[in-house]
Amino acid sequence: MYQTAEHAVESSLRLLALPIAPTSATAVVIDALRRHFDDTYLEHESSGYTKHDWHANAVMVIKQAERALGAHSLEWDAIVSRYGDNSTGGWHLAVNRLASHVGTGLDHRVTMRLIQNVQQGRPSLREIEAEYVVAHSTLHRRSRSVSEELRRLERVGFDVLDTVLRDAGSLS
Repeated sequence: MYQTAEHAVESSLRLLALPIAPTSATAVVIDALRRHFDDTYLEHESSGYTKHDWHANAVMVIKQAERALGAHSLEWDAIVSRYGDNSTGGWHLAVNRLASHVGTGLDHRVTMRLIQNVQQGRPSLREIEAEYVVAHSTLHRRSRSVSEELRRLERVGFDVLDTVLRDAGSLS
């Protein structure tokens, strides 16, 4: 199903952020009309999975990853901070724990925003600079060191997960 542990975890975290909503009758009709009248419409081969099957598979992958790495390990937190949904409490807890670990010498809130910048590209360093009155050069230097540490944690985590998920049959 998945080629790598990174692909499995990223897809699963993104899928879990989506609601399992039934397809409306209007959407079914529009899809049928598009399939019939649109020459550029490409018919995708059905996997045979329902939305609930995809969701259950995503939960299974995430639970295997949490068990393998530990739900509160720094490796798992680095992965969640990159691929998780930043509107959830779990994402904020992961970033908070990482900010405590990374220790940039800056205020904890600034470090949390730096992690968000490194992992998700937002907010920009200029926005952080304006919000917290920290020199841009300082933020840039610290973001490089934060980035190196987070990449190291992710690599360690994905190395472990590659073996675990392959043994569990989640990777092809």
